[in-house]
Order: sequence, then C-alpha cells, then structure tokens
Amino acid sequence: MIDLTNKNVEVLIQKYAPVLELIRNREQIPILAYLIDYGVQYIQFKYKFLDIDWKCWAIILIRNQQIQKKINTEKDIDDLIDNFVKYYQESYREYINDLGTSTCDYDRDREFVYRFLSK
Repeated sequence: MIDLTNKNVEVLIQKYAPVLELIRNREQIPILAYLIDYGVQYIQFKYKFLDIDWKCWAIILIRNQQIQKKINTEKDIDDLIDNFVKYYQESYREYINDLGTSTCDYDRDREFVYRFLSK
C-alpha cells in the first residue's frame, strides 16, 4: 500500500486542482494527487519522446487502475506505464491500419486504451 506519510500532498492537490476537482469521492483526492504526480514524473523521466496525448492517456490509466484497486505500490505504476508504452509501440500502427477511418482522434485513441485495459 502506498504510504502518504511524509509526502506533501497538499502542494500536489493544489498543483493538480483542475483535474482533482472532477473527482466525486473527495477522500480519494490525496492518494490520486500523489499517483498523478508520481506518474507524471516517471513519464517525463523515462518517456520524454511520447506525444503529450499519450502521456495524458497513461495518467488516465493510473486513475482507472486506482479505482479498480490495482495500484498498491509505485512499482505498480511503473509497470502499468511501461506495459502501456510497450503496447503502444508494438500495436498502435497495426491498430490504425486495421481501423481505417474513425470519427475523431479522441475516439480512436480512447478505444485503443480500452483495448489495452482489456488485454
């Protein structure tokens, strides 16, 4: 379990306030602020080459997995992001080719992310 002791979550809550204000369960805000910040730092360090849209999708995945109680340690976040980026690098081009045209980039990419979650 991720321990928030000695973590300055109040600063993180302020930093990510525009995103966190959308969270209905207010009790989840401190842990989510930490998870988002950890994920952002990890992505910036290891995956600078990723387009900003894919960095955002990776953060959305963290939220999704947090809701499902699948994130217990920082290593879970590392593994989730690493697996997602690997899946993106190996499968996205084929996914696009198989898909043909779509209504918009958002819908196309959202479906790709959901496929990752369901694999």
